[in-house]
Amino acid sequence: MDLQAQETNRGFAITPRVVFGLFLLVLGTLFLLDRMGTINFDDYGRFWPVFVIAFGLAKLFQPEGRGFGLVLLVFGSWALLDAFDIVHFDWEYVWPAALILIGLSLVWRGVRVGLGRGLDSGKDPGTRMSAFAMLGGVDRKYTTQEFRGGDATAVMGGCELDFRQASPAKEGAVIDTFALWGGIDIQVPEDWTVVVQGIPILGGFSDARKSVQANPAKRLVIKGVAIMGGVEVKN
Repeated sequence: MDLQAQETNRGFAITPRVVFGLFLLVLGTLFLLDRMGTINFDDYGRFWPVFVIAFGLAKLFQPEGRGFGLVLLVFGSWALLDAFDIVHFDWEYVWPAALILIGLSLVWRGVRVGLGRGLDSGKDPGTRMSAFAMLGGVDRKYTTQEFRGGDATAVMGGCELDFRQASPAKEGAVIDTFALWGGIDIQVPEDWTVVVQGIPILGGFSDARKSVQANPAKRLVIKGVAIMGGVEVKN
């Protein structure tokens, strides 16, 4: 099958990028019409939660980020109902609710990683890792030749994880990350295949490796959330 046929069979998918592009397009059009005196922007501005709902729906159809998509869907629906005076939306509850959701996410991720360790209890404990940095820094080097994964958390701090002398297990490795006003740097060898599946919220996930000679047999998956922080892969 040629490339053109493959592109045709892929079809059209509603992605967060498309939703955000449509949001900017509509927002710019409304501002322009408001400046021209054609419409009153205040009559349409209250519909902004519709785009939050659309963005949440787009995330729900992606393998990663369904939980975040559900949060956006609930938040957008709540705000839209408030815009039409159907329910009362008090912004004073937003931050406490956000803290609760972040806390639940950390607990769930920690329990899930702990269950994974329990299943690997008969294996070398050095094959898994856990790093936590808050208002400080963590700098660790790993040399295990059967790395299976773990978790890394940076809250107003930083984690430096060096795997240049390590190798992932044959089934691959998964690192679950969480960065809040902090950063996580992960150094890997040139021959590792790295798949980044994190969710950035006013933050970012990046693969900044300068040299890559990826070996499919050495696979590392990086998951998690970065809120006003960053997770970077480099060599």
